[in-house]
Amino acid sequence: MNVLGCASLPLQFGSETLQTPIAVVQGVGYELLLGTDFLRRHRCQIDFAGGVFRVNGSRVPIRETKHKPVVCRLYLNENLIIPANHERTVSARIRRTATQNSGVLGVAEPDEKLKSDERPMLARSVCLIQQGNTLPVHFANVTDSELRLRKGAVIGWFRPSDPAQEVLVASIEEQASVLRPSCDPWDPEAALNQHGSKQLTGADKASFLRLVNRYADVFAESTARLGTTDIVQHEIETTGTAVKQPPRRLPPHWRGEVDRQIDELLATKMIEPTQSPWSSPVVCVRKKNGELRLCVDYRELNQRTVKDAIAIPRVDDALEALGGAAVFSTLDLCSGYWQVKVKREDQEKTAFVIPHRGQF
Repeated sequence: MNVLGCASLPLQFGSETLQTPIAVVQGVGYELLLGTDFLRRHRCQIDFAGGVFRVNGSRVPIRETKHKPVVCRLYLNENLIIPANHERTVSARIRRTATQNSGVLGVAEPDEKLKSDERPMLARSVCLIQQGNTLPVHFANVTDSELRLRKGAVIGWFRPSDPAQEVLVASIEEQASVLRPSCDPWDPEAALNQHGSKQLTGADKASFLRLVNRYADVFAESTARLGTTDIVQHEIETTGTAVKQPPRRLPPHWRGEVDRQIDELLATKMIEPTQSPWSSPVVCVRKKNGELRLCVDYRELNQRTVKDAIAIPRVDDALEALGGAAVFSTLDLCSGYWQVKVKREDQEKTAFVIPHRGQF
C-alpha cells in the first residue's frame, strides 16, 4: 500500500464532529476506510438490522452505496500517430461515469472484433485507473505504413481484478508442496490422426511419423513437457534499489485454483520457492471463458528496468531475404514466456508473492 502522506481532518457523523488523523494512500478503490482503532476510540456500533451507525451515542443512518468495479470500454484519450514498425505508450480512459473503477487495478486488453491491419495493436497489460478515469496503454504498429487513431476511438476493454485492496501478511518461509509431473507418453500417430492426415498418402504418413519420432523431444503436448531454449537468456538490467511490494488480497474462493496453478508451475519447474529482496504482487483476472488468469504486476519492476532499443524487422527486408525460396517452415515455442530462461543473477528480480503460499 503506497502511503502518500498524512493529515488531520474533521469528520462529521450527524451532529458529531471528530478531528481525526488520516493516511492518504494510492490504489484503494474507496473514498474512506475507518480502522478498528477509530471505531474503539469513539465507541462506534453498527446496527445492520436497524440501519444505524452510532458514534459516541450519536445515531447516523446507514446508506449503502455500491462500489463494485465493472468491465467497461476503453477509449483513446488523445490523437494517436504511430510510424511504421514502432510502438508507443499513450493515455486511454474509461467512461467518466464509471467512478466505481477509480483507483482499481485490472487488465487492459484488445477487443478481438476491432482487430484490423489498418489499426495498431493494443497490448494486454496490467494497469491502474488513475485520476480522471485515465490509464496508460501500449500500442504497436507492425505494418509498413503509418497508422492513426482519433481521440475518443474505442480501443478495447478494461477488466477489473478483485476490488478489495486490503493487504495480508504472508510468511515467505512457508514451504509449498511440490508435485511430480506425471503424464502419459506422447503418441505422435494419435496426434496426427487427431489433427487430420487425410491429405497424406500412406508412404508420406510413414515418412512424416519417422521424422517426428526422430525429433520427438522438441514437441510439447502439454505444459508438463515444456522444455527451454538455450539460444538466449533474458537479462533484466535495473537501476536503483530493489522493489518489494506487499501481496494483494485473494478472495478465499479463488485460492483453490491459484494453488492448482502454482503447484503445476512448481511441478514443471517453471518456478521455485525463494527469498528475494525483490517482490511483485499477483493479480487474478477472469478470462472471457470464466477461467482464472494468474498475472504478476511487474509495473514497479518495469519502471526500474533499462529499456531495450530494438527495431522491429522490416517486412520488405524479410521478403527480399526469402526471395527465391520454395519451401517455408514456421517453428515457435509452445509457451515462450516460460521457455526462455532468465539469467541467473536476474532471477531474483522476477520474484512474486502470494498471500497464503509465500514467495516464488
